[in-house]
Amino acid sequence: MYVKLISDGTWFVKGSEVWHYDKFERISEKDWAEWCKAGIINCRGIRVDDGIELIDGETCILDEFKVEIVENKTPYA
Repeated sequence: MYVKLISDGTWFVKGSEVWHYDKFERISEKDWAEWCKAGIINCRGIRVDDGIELIDGETCILDEFKVEIVENKTPYA
């Protein structure tokens, strides 16, 4: 199982999905449990800078995301 993270718009585009920092896939439940202990997560997603959409990485607090447990590891699937 994997964790689907949807941004609240704090850093990444509101309503967009973010993914694992090092690879284009969702975070595993096991990794998510470790991030929950820290209260933060390193992830990548879409951000808008000067009107241009780009992929960016950031350390975010967990409250910035709506969390869903899903079976598919591919973001936007």
